[in-house]
Amino acid sequence: MASQASNQLEPWCNFNGKVVLVTGASSGLGREFCLDLARARCRIVVAARRTDKLKTLCDQINQPSFLPSRCPSSSTMAHDHDEVRAVAVELDVTSNGQTIEVAVQKAWEAFGHIDALINNAGVRGAWLVSKYVGKCMRDGGRGGSIINISSIQGLNRIQIPGALAYASSKGAMHILTKSLRPETMTSQLEPWAQLGDKVVMVTGASSGIGREFCLDLAKSGCKIVAAARRLDMLESLCDEINRQPDPAGSTRSRLTPRAAAVVLDVSADGPAIEAAVRRAWEAFGTVDALINNAGIAGNFLRFLSEVN
Repeated sequence: MASQASNQLEPWCNFNGKVVLVTGASSGLGREFCLDLARARCRIVVAARRTDKLKTLCDQINQPSFLPSRCPSSSTMAHDHDEVRAVAVELDVTSNGQTIEVAVQKAWEAFGHIDALINNAGVRGAWLVSKYVGKCMRDGGRGGSIINISSIQGLNRIQIPGALAYASSKGAMHILTKSLRPETMTSQLEPWAQLGDKVVMVTGASSGIGREFCLDLAKSGCKIVAAARRLDMLESLCDEINRQPDPAGSTRSRLTPRAAAVVLDVSADGPAIEAAVRRAWEAFGTVDALINNAGIAGNFLRFLSEVN
C-alpha cells in the first residue's frame, strides 16, 4: 500500500507521519484500514467500544517487526521502531455528543493533531465525530480530510432483500458526505477570513432579516450599503451603525461613516435599479458582496427580456 500511495494519491503522496483516526477500528474493515495505513507509516488512533481488541491491534502495530524492512536509512528505521505508532481511544459512536467530544479530544491529544478521520461506524455518530474533529482541525489551523465509509447500497445501485436498515444507513452516509463538503469548506474561504472593511450591499435592509444582516455585518467590521424603499428606516439604521464604536482593531476614523443608505425598489424597472446600484457602488467605491434579501422572479424575467 505504501508504494501505491506514493505513486497515486495526492496530496497524500507521502503517508509518513500522517495521523489518522479510524472509528469502528476493533474489527472488519476498520481494523484492516488501521493495519494498512500503519504499514504505510501513518500514525493511527484506533477508536471503538471494545478496548480489549483495540489494545491487541495497537500491540500488533507497535511491534518493532511490524513495519516493512525496507527503509530510506538506518536512522529512520531506528526511529520507526522506537516510536509509538498506534494509540487506542475508547469511543462508542452511539453515545451523546459530550461523550464523543471528550473521546475526540483524547484522540487529538494522542499525537498532537489529526490529519484524517475515517468514519467507519454509525450515522449520527459519524456526524458528531466529524463535527468535533472538524472543529479541532479548524482551530488547529492544519486542515485535514474526512472520509466516510459507505456502500453501493446507499447509491441505489443494488437492492438486497432484508437489507432495509443497512441500505438506509448507507444512504444517510451518502447524503451526510455530500452535505458536509460545502459546509466544511465555508470555514476556509480566504477572502472572508477577515471581514474588516468589506463592503456589503443588502437589499430589503429596512427591517426584518435584512436589517439584522446589516447590524451583524457592521459589528464584524464591514461597511454596509443598506438598500430598500423606506428611506426613513434606512437612515435610522445607518445612524445606529455609524454611532456604534468601531470594531476592535479597526483603523478607521470615527468620522468616517460605516453605513450608507440607498433607495432601491426591487420591483422598479431596469434603469431605476441600475441607477440605484451605481449609487451603492459609489458609496464606498466598491461592493465586495451582495445579499439579495428582496424580490424573486419578476425582475429576473424582466432582465431576461431586456437581454433579448
